[in-house]
Amino acid sequence: MPIHWIYGEAALRSALEGIEATPEFRPVSANPFYRLPTGRQSGYGDQAIVLLRHCRELALASRQRPGDSAPPLARLAYAAAVSAHFGPGTEYDPTATTEYHVDGSPSGRTRRYEADKVSKWPIDGPWMHHCIKDFNAAVARGEEWPQGSKDDKQADAAAKVAAVVCLHAGHIARARAAGSARAADEALQVAVDEATRTTQDDDLVVSSARLVSRVILECLLGAPPARAIEVAIAHMRDAARAGRLATDEACAAAAALAVSPTMLARPHQEVVDELGNTCKLMNSMQTPLHAAAAASPDKAAMDCFVEAIRATMVARGCNCSRLCIAGAVLGASLGTSAVPEDWTARTREAEDIRRSADAIAEFAATQLEERA
Repeated sequence: MPIHWIYGEAALRSALEGIEATPEFRPVSANPFYRLPTGRQSGYGDQAIVLLRHCRELALASRQRPGDSAPPLARLAYAAAVSAHFGPGTEYDPTATTEYHVDGSPSGRTRRYEADKVSKWPIDGPWMHHCIKDFNAAVARGEEWPQGSKDDKQADAAAKVAAVVCLHAGHIARARAAGSARAADEALQVAVDEATRTTQDDDLVVSSARLVSRVILECLLGAPPARAIEVAIAHMRDAARAGRLATDEACAAAAALAVSPTMLARPHQEVVDELGNTCKLMNSMQTPLHAAAAASPDKAAMDCFVEAIRATMVARGCNCSRLCIAGAVLGASLGTSAVPEDWTARTREAEDIRRSADAIAEFAATQLEERA
């Protein structure tokens, strides 16, 4: 978060002076839009945590009432949790972010707001994202679910879906072992779709979340990231899959480009420079997949994780969205031991995240045990 949304190369170089080798916990934020104490989550991380907590509650409730499948998303309860964390009266309700609307490139933003808005930035506190503003407005109008933004095509959904995948992974693994996983796969897709449309009711965003969720799933079930991405792309292109969207192919093609042999042979920074470093799809989905697929498999797990995360972090722009995706994919592949303990210790919500993740993992394990 301290170097989130720094787009200029010179600005980032200045922000990282003296800490180039360890850029992850800059003591004082250099974020030009919002500032929070180091160790806090960005708006992407907070959305992921809200969904993680919701999945924990589903896991705990399901362990009390065992069933033959993963629990569906309690979409109204999840929407209420989003509203409670990001709605009016919360720390996510400053006027400065409500007045900001995406209007193109970073240089375009600066020109548009130079006269009357830039003087307000950085704000002290978290930044309300486009989709959250639209969600809050829909709730205020009394709209029923889905209240998600109809025009926000950014990476928020893909950055938050890991917990949903973990909730379903045990059931899917068991179904695969039994030779019939289609129903379990469809249940995961429905849950991902509903979590996405709660805040972003847009087909392209849904497709991006579907693809990233499949990559995370395949990593959880044992595939290395590059192979997991291949399998996820094939899944998105499966003509027999229920609920296909026209935008699924566009996401599959974008992912395939990002992890093509030509792209994987190039440094990550070059790929980001070519594909883009903004919050918008497709680049915000493509480049973290490139980082994960390009991670060195011959290195120790922690070295592999740290190298890929740092490469993602210093590639400028909307690195927090990309870090959520790359971190989820690599974490699913390498395990929690790949995350340095000192990183965990400096993350404010670490214990809450650990408790929630443990509850979901225990539920997934029971799904495997029921027919073992």
